[in-house]
Amino acid sequence: MGFFDSVKEQADKAVEGAKGLADKAGAKVKDVKASRKAGDLLDDLGRFSYADKTGRPIAGSGPEIERIVAELKALEEAGATILPDQTAGDVGPVDLREAAAAKAAADGAGAAETLPGS
Repeated sequence: MGFFDSVKEQADKAVEGAKGLADKAGAKVKDVKASRKAGDLLDDLGRFSYADKTGRPIAGSGPEIERIVAELKALEEAGATILPDQTAGDVGPVDLREAAAAKAAADGAGAAETLPGS
């Protein structure tokens, strides 16, 4: 019966390995869903902010903004990354003038030539 015990042990290990992979895949799917949800919420928040900053605020947007922020906080508390960690050296918002200057320097041109209105 030693052979069958060995086969059973290998089958048990395979089942445990499959369960581990399923758990990892489930966690990854959950992370992707949270990331998409956060992106959608940030898009919505950005639209409200853009409307406000361009002098076209949306009437009654206050409660909706509060709801969006609350959902983002809940996602963040659950482990989702909403904003890059500035202290860890993650890349933050891109400064378009700096990006244009870097591109111009790499291309050998002056940064002023690449920026409209400069």
